[in-house]
Amino acid sequence: MRILIAGGAPRRDERGVEWCGHTWYTAWCQYRLTEQRPGDEHVRVNADALEAFVAKVDEYDGVLCESPEALLLLHEWKRRDLAPKFVLALEVNDRVSIDAVCTWYRNTQGIEPWPLLRSAPHVSWLAPSTRQAEGLLQAGISRAHVHRVTFGAASISMLLPDGERLLEGSVRARSDTTEGLQGSVLFAGNAQRDWRTILEAARALPAIPCSLVGGSRRNLEKHLQAMRRSWLPNLTQVDLVPADEFVEAVRGARVVVVSLVGGEQDAGHTTISLAHRLGIPVVCTDVPGVAEYCDHRTAVMVNPGAPQELATAILQAWNDVALRERLVREGCEVERARDAQFRQAMISAVEAAAGALTEQA
Repeated sequence: MRILIAGGAPRRDERGVEWCGHTWYTAWCQYRLTEQRPGDEHVRVNADALEAFVAKVDEYDGVLCESPEALLLLHEWKRRDLAPKFVLALEVNDRVSIDAVCTWYRNTQGIEPWPLLRSAPHVSWLAPSTRQAEGLLQAGISRAHVHRVTFGAASISMLLPDGERLLEGSVRARSDTTEGLQGSVLFAGNAQRDWRTILEAARALPAIPCSLVGGSRRNLEKHLQAMRRSWLPNLTQVDLVPADEFVEAVRGARVVVVSLVGGEQDAGHTTISLAHRLGIPVVCTDVPGVAEYCDHRTAVMVNPGAPQELATAILQAWNDVALRERLVREGCEVERARDAQFRQAMISAVEAAAGALTEQA
C-alpha cells in the first residue's frame, strides 16, 4: 500500500520508501492548515490549504498525520461525500491543537467533531507515550484503536530510501550545512525546546563548540536581546534540515542535548532514540514526556529551566570517559528493544486501519 506521511521531514524528491511491507512517501507536504491572525480569538482553518491537502491524500491508500489533520480529513470526506482513506493519527505534545480545530468546527459549522473521531474504525491512533494513550482513552477513543508506538530511530528509515544503511553508517549524507557541526555539543530538535535555557547553558561553556539544529535565528536573537547578550561566538545555528542531514548532524556530535520546557508535553522522542542508535551520549531534561525514552541509565538528566545544571551535565558528558561509555552502552541496548516495538506497532496499526476500511467497503 502507498502511504503518505503528511509533514514528513523535507526531501528533494518524492521517491517512495519500502518499509515494513508498504511504500511510504515523505515529500515535504506540511500544509499550513490552521492559522491564528492578530485579533483572532480562535484558530481558523485555511480553506485553500485544506483543499490541497485533501486532494494530495486522495492520491494514496492511507495517510500518517497528526491528530488535528486526521480530524479535518474525516470531516471533509464526510462533508464532500468522498471515499475515505485509512488514517494513522499521531497524537503529539498535548490536546491543544486538536481542541482548537474542534472549536473551529463548533463555531463555523455548528457540529461536535468528537463523535466522528470516536466512531471511525479506519483510524489507528498512534500514542508515543502511555500518557498520550491514556488521554485518548479518556477522550472516548476505543482501546482497540489506540496503538502504543514507542518511536525508535527506525522512524527515520520510513523517511529515507537508504534509511537503514544511513543509520548503520554504510552510506553517508554530506552537506555544507551540517559539516561544520562535527564534534560539537548539539542542541537538536524544535518542539517544546527551552531556548532560554539552551542559550544560557551555551554561554556558560565558552570553550566548547555548541551547535543548534532547529529553532529560528530571529527568535533566538530575541532571547539574547532580552538577556542583553549578543550572538554567542561558540554557537552555530541552522534551521531544520532534511532527515538524512539530521542523522549526520547527530552522528557527528560529541554530546546531544534535548533541553525541554517543563510540563506534561511530549517531545524529543526521535532525537533521543536517534542518539542512542548512533552511540552518542545524551543530556536531557527530566520531564514526564520523556520518561519512557530515557532515564538516569541512558542519559544525564537535569531539571527543567536550570541552565547552570545543564551546563554542568554537558561538561560531564563531554569529559567523563566512563560516563560516556555507560550512556552509549545502555542507550544502544534500550534502543534495540524500542526499535523492534516500533516496527511491530506500526505494522499492527496499518493492518487495523486498512482492514477496517476494507470491511466498510
